Amino acid sequence: MALSISATPIQADTPLMMHCLRQMSQAVFLDSSSLANGQRYSFLGYAPTEILVLQNTAHGAIDKATRLKKINAFLTPKPYVIHYPDEKSDPIISMWKQTEPPFFGGPMGYIGYNACDDIQTTHETLPSLWLGWFSNCIVIDHLTNTAMHYEITPGKKLAFKRWRTEAIEEPTPKPYRVGPVKWSMTQHEFESAVRQGQHHIHEGDCYQINLSHRISRRFSGDPISLYEDMRQKDPQPFGALIKTLYGHILSFSPEQFFQVQQGHIRTSPIKGTARRSANPTEDQRLADALLSCPKNDAELMMIVDLLRNDIGQCCEIGSVSVPVQKALHSFAHVHHLIGTVTGTLRPSVSSESLLNALFPGGSITGAPKRRVRELIAAIETVPRHVYTGSIGYWGLSGEVNTNIAIRTCYQEGNSLHYHTGAGITADSDPSAEWEETLAKAKVFLSL
Repeated sequence: MALSISATPIQADTPLMMHCLRQMSQAVFLDSSSLANGQRYSFLGYAPTEILVLQNTAHGAIDKATRLKKINAFLTPKPYVIHYPDEKSDPIISMWKQTEPPFFGGPMGYIGYNACDDIQTTHETLPSLWLGWFSNCIVIDHLTNTAMHYEITPGKKLAFKRWRTEAIEEPTPKPYRVGPVKWSMTQHEFESAVRQGQHHIHEGDCYQINLSHRISRRFSGDPISLYEDMRQKDPQPFGALIKTLYGHILSFSPEQFFQVQQGHIRTSPIKGTARRSANPTEDQRLADALLSCPKNDAELMMIVDLLRNDIGQCCEIGSVSVPVQKALHSFAHVHHLIGTVTGTLRPSVSSESLLNALFPGGSITGAPKRRVRELIAAIETVPRHVYTGSIGYWGLSGEVNTNIAIRTCYQEGNSLHYHTGAGITADSDPSAEWEETLAKAKVFLSL
């Protein structure tokens, strides 16, 4: 039987949605605070009717095949019927009917770095996967500055109306405090890890490897206010805020992992980073140097080729192409080089097949993927958790949009953790790679 979904127009007010998040016990906000990369919509799901949690334990993890089947069952699309208000003369309702958003309810959440594989690192205290099935979803269209409330389970909208009233009556952000920075690796230790990665490259174990370290800070107060402050400093097309009973996840990712639309798949890996400068001439010089750097070209080419092979496992023969080999994208604090790989999915491809082929993303592991993941597990000193996993939605109609969870911090008790990394090649300069990781963590370090 098809799900019956009712749609109601509401005020499009992102700050108000943020205030409502404070009242919600578990919620996901997929936030296109920057309209770059064609990201038109933001999505707020609340009051999940079902939650899937997978966790690595000291006694081992569920085997890979079982994990993938559990995730696939949760993500499988369901038939639906949307009922819009019968107001034919209302141009807003008419517009939403004609340009139905790609997501209006269903699974949202995160799939961590280790969630879909049998390569495990040290014991993780937080779930490697958290997905909620959201039958209440608010969709904000940033292009038209309108919004729609979609409701599959009747009755929850009354709670949302109450939260909005409370948010309007008490709009002042709540305070928060962060403590001094603690490093999982010193600069010397990270540079030593880079040289260790280069040794494996020279030995022929791999061609490129992504290495990261973790920055931690004590935290108290309101995570929503922290998110709002970081969002203002670093708006991104693939941001997210996830509120769970285990803690908050705050993501400010510039990178799309993969998107599925009408049977077509696209992935947009980032490889190559340069800091921004407030001086326009210097900023342009940095961008030009990034574009002309042979090391960055080689790194991007390797990862584009890896992802072309990954998505090729799920696509029609001959349909995989690289429409953009290299393009410069400039964000608030860094320039990036981004490629684009596309393909046409085979009709029988399931979420299980996609996860098996693609997770974790090649841009944040290296090549060849299996071997570098083993090396990463041996070299890095702390588990990645959600970092370099993925956050996104899996729509009822089969539409999918996910990020690579970089520029992401997560709460663990009274601590906030923020990982930052760099892609290592044979000709990497260890000190320059350390500086690149600091440029990527600039907002978190400046709190």
